[in-house]
Amino acid sequence: MLHAGRYFAWTFSGAVSDGRTGYARYGFSYVSKMAGSEGRRVRFSGVSCCELEGDLIRRYGEIFERAPVLAQLGFADARILKSVKRWAGAS
Repeated sequence: MLHAGRYFAWTFSGAVSDGRTGYARYGFSYVSKMAGSEGRRVRFSGVSCCELEGDLIRRYGEIFERAPVLAQLGFADARILKSVKRWAGAS
């Protein structure tokens, strides 16, 4: 995604950890450089999960709703629905 955008902002809040696993809410935004969506500001929030090993992140994962991002980029409804069905394994 980094090649498809600019002016990135990423903020974390509410971080918690038991020393093995960490969670935090985040907000993320960027300005699109994607063809057909140039200049559109995209904003979304999600939850990140980190498996920790000492002071290092062993594995990082996140959950966020993708469809609103595609809508902010100006994707056609049919394209968004096709993507959602693919993500849900119902293509």
